[in-house]
Amino acid sequence: MRHGSGKAADGSASVWLRLGKSVFRLVACLVLFVANSSVAQTTGELDLDGKVLAIEERSIKCDGKPDDFPDYMSTERLVNCDSGKIVTFDGKPDLGRLLQFTIKPSDRKLFGGTRAELADTRIAKNGEEAWYRISTLIPNDFPIETPHRLVLAQWHELDQPGKPFHRPPLSHRLWGKEFAVELFNGQIVEKLGNEHNGEILYTAPQLDPGLLHEFVYKIAWAPDESGEIQAWRRTCDALKPVDCTASWTPFIQYKGSTGYKNDAIKGYYFKFGLYTTTKFETSFTAYHAGYRSGKSAADLGLQDPMFK
Repeated sequence: MRHGSGKAADGSASVWLRLGKSVFRLVACLVLFVANSSVAQTTGELDLDGKVLAIEERSIKCDGKPDDFPDYMSTERLVNCDSGKIVTFDGKPDLGRLLQFTIKPSDRKLFGGTRAELADTRIAKNGEEAWYRISTLIPNDFPIETPHRLVLAQWHELDQPGKPFHRPPLSHRLWGKEFAVELFNGQIVEKLGNEHNGEILYTAPQLDPGLLHEFVYKIAWAPDESGEIQAWRRTCDALKPVDCTASWTPFIQYKGSTGYKNDAIKGYYFKFGLYTTTKFETSFTAYHAGYRSGKSAADLGLQDPMFK
């Protein structure tokens, strides 16, 4: 028997070939649909200051949209679909959105720690003044009694090639219930090394859960005594983020080095979410909102004369 192209006189082989390709394409489409649907928007509830609201959640990493964030915001530090989510309130568009960050003991390590963060990749350099604004919310069900040492936000240095690791010059930390703002610079590291705590610029017994804690920073970046940090804070009802009328309170007035010399670093960038290098036994979730940065208070939507 001679073997030819395998095509029958009535063309049935071609029909089956075309059908096979169609089935393959259909299966491929179904696989993609199932994969995408696994990270589709989900619904849930969030307790804000005693009020339980219906929310919708969408994964930043796995279901993100091009217009979710500006190009300079990096999602590289989100290790899985649950690391970061965009949270909106069902039927309450005036509440805007929250960004939810979650770390779990099972998360793979990234850059030496367990993290779920967004990073502003724009660099501020020594000799420049930069302004930053962000709100943080600790949920009511946060496992505050579970031992933890977490970073909520940090200004990090970008090292020069071949230079050793440096501690972040400024950070928001949650040590158990206590909230702390910690400073590192060249002189502190030279004196204490990288394994000790830095200079504590501010502490509070806790960040009250279910409320928006809003912070504004004016930082003059410098490795010497010409550096400066001024900071203000206020606490807002999470259900009235736009109409917050709470007064701003200055809480940091610092003059001195705010970083490292130019031969050691290229500059400084900001990132926020949740991060730890210590072992932990349960999942942690926190929220941030309204991040902005710029060259002036006006860039952050601040018109009060106190911001100067």
